[in-house]
Amino acid sequence: MQDDSKKNNPPPIIEVTAERVGVPVPAPPRIEVGHKSNQTRDRVAMAVAIVLDLLQIGFSPAFAGGFIFPWVDILDGLAFLFFWRLLGWHFALLPGFAFKLIPIVDLAPTWTIAVALTIRAKNKNQPKG
Repeated sequence: MQDDSKKNNPPPIIEVTAERVGVPVPAPPRIEVGHKSNQTRDRVAMAVAIVLDLLQIGFSPAFAGGFIFPWVDILDGLAFLFFWRLLGWHFALLPGFAFKLIPIVDLAPTWTIAVALTIRAKNKNQPKG
């Protein structure tokens, strides 16, 4: 048996309107997608990186003498995840994390350098306009 409802119902009517040719149409407003939020994220990331490096350099005498403090490594792991989430993936974050696990090299401001390189590369790749 065929469905009789298809035979009785006509297809919907589609209304088409045409615009006059030659009539200027105003351009849509220009929207800069997330420009200010990206600057805010960059500033927050740089501030956190500087604070982390200053804390780790400032408290380094407490961890001297061969005492391994796992909380510092956990903090670096969380910092890596934080920067990755905030700024997106960039290769500079990986050495920034790895160098913090080496005893003497961790006194260098590697998070600040890694975040600065990430921000620079990210801003360099953004289209200008």
